[in-house]
Amino acid sequence: MANKIEKQKGGLLALSIVSIVLGVLSLVGGILLIVFGAKSVSGEVAKGVVMLVFGILLVLLGLFLVPLGLYMLFIGASVKATKGSLKEDNIAINGTVNMKKCKKCGHEVSENDLFCPKCGASLLDKKVCPKCGATNMSENIKCSSCGADLN
Repeated sequence: MANKIEKQKGGLLALSIVSIVLGVLSLVGGILLIVFGAKSVSGEVAKGVVMLVFGILLVLLGLFLVPLGLYMLFIGASVKATKGSLKEDNIAINGTVNMKKCKKCGHEVSENDLFCPKCGASLLDKKVCPKCGATNMSENIKCSSCGADLN
């Protein structure tokens, strides 16, 4: 299953292609209107001027849409997301490539979590012994001072 960035990448690529096609069509249509409008100015002045004005507007629109489409195509083609690099549910708020992970199960956790929401393991770097109150490394299963269980 693709993540949200990969899905949105496809949409951006499709939008860029549509923009390029519309831009090219606008350029071609605008140039044709300018050519036929210039020929019509000698006979029907009002019709020729209207064709010239719309032709110029279409050329300007095409000159905007083609570079925009090319830019979006470049951005869409260069976006890369690897599987598991972002949280699937909420990439805008919580998901980052460098999220903190649980040392026991590898689940992505937020910076404020004290315990892993998946396996319940403590996310603190130190463990306090419930029997004697000594500070121990988080990997310890038994207290280094009194030998009591830390789990």
